[in-house]
Amino acid sequence: MVALEVLSSVEALPETKTLKRGIYVPVLTFFKGEHGAVLDLEAFEKHIVYVATSGVAGIVVLGSTGEAVSLTDDEKVTLVRSTRKAMNACGCSDMPLIAGAGGHSIVTARASLAAMTNAGASHALVLPSSYYPNQLGAPAALEFYTAIADSSPIPILIYSYPGVCSGINLSSDVTRKLSQHPRIRGVKHTDHDIGKMARNCALPAAADDGAHFLVLGGASDYLVGALAVGAHGTITGMGNIAPRAVVELQHLFDQGRRREATELQHIISLAEWELGKGGVPMHKALVESFHGYGGLPRAPLQPSPKETIQHAVDAFHRLMQVEAELAKSS
Repeated sequence: MVALEVLSSVEALPETKTLKRGIYVPVLTFFKGEHGAVLDLEAFEKHIVYVATSGVAGIVVLGSTGEAVSLTDDEKVTLVRSTRKAMNACGCSDMPLIAGAGGHSIVTARASLAAMTNAGASHALVLPSSYYPNQLGAPAALEFYTAIADSSPIPILIYSYPGVCSGINLSSDVTRKLSQHPRIRGVKHTDHDIGKMARNCALPAAADDGAHFLVLGGASDYLVGALAVGAHGTITGMGNIAPRAVVELQHLFDQGRRREATELQHIISLAEWELGKGGVPMHKALVESFHGYGGLPRAPLQPSPKETIQHAVDAFHRLMQVEAELAKSS
């Protein structure tokens, strides 16, 4: 087992698609047919182009927003390939494509990373092993991430998401050690812990605007707060619906236009609260409402009730006005 004080001696990997400060979008996956039996690749590739050309820093595929847990291994490969194809076609070939990958053992995680690399991913976002939470403390997390990073053909990011990992919460002590690994390039905080983000932003590896280690939030309804403690951006599902507005929020903050940033943060936060209540089904319903495609989640995940959708659409009214204004000026 890897001890806390041991660091990897492997070399950093050359990055063909460079991670940088900004907004990353965990894209939805679209389905058709009974129970969502078939991937709707036409809608998916259309959506990739829409998001990739909106000013974002990168695309994340096969995340929780993308219903990765409901996909077969073959479908995951197909989606990564389709993402790369669409990104190349719209002039975004240099943009990072981060694929959700991993497994509950080092062996399965390595196999997943190999498959995602072969399909065209430039980076991987990896949840900790969590099936046996009572036997998986900090030493196990360090061993897991170090072992898969040592052999990974692409750089990886740590995915801190206790809500889907049996409550396993990767502490900043764990992140501090892992940030020194030359093939671990960042962390996504879907623990939504601003204090932990601040501690991770204080790491030497996170200096220079995250050139070696990006600290990213897991939503945009607290983006100004995350940026204020040093975060480099966020991975936010809101980018499926209003990507330009979220990009603009970080732009305003980075320019020092704090009053304007705060005003836009309020608009985003009010809308995102309604989005979060409905999860993935609501994401899809709102994309359908505002962009004309979206469809239903894969069964047994249930669609949002019509009256709930209408309430969310109304809550998004001001934000979508902002989004439209930004689209006109781009």
